[in-house]
Amino acid sequence: MKAIAFQTADLEPFNLTKEQCAKQVYVITDSDVYGGADAIRYLLKQRDNRVGAMLLGATGNVGRAGYRWVASHRNSLLIKLATRILTRLNRK
Repeated sequence: MKAIAFQTADLEPFNLTKEQCAKQVYVITDSDVYGGADAIRYLLKQRDNRVGAMLLGATGNVGRAGYRWVASHRNSLLIKLATRILTRLNRK
């Protein structure tokens, strides 16, 4: 799996725009395109975090709304702090 910054990617073959990609993360596989919470769920599964993927899937619209809130506030102090804490916890 390879991560590509949307700012430098050729998005046209995937029918995506830079504006769409600025709002949420996308995962493009050989056969599917996942966006937002569904993309995060896919990535969690790929990291063998089946519990996290299941919980995100089980929350349905609440999980999707939560993802949209986090994505739209990614530059806020709260999200930056949460990211730093989660990064440190994952190192241990």
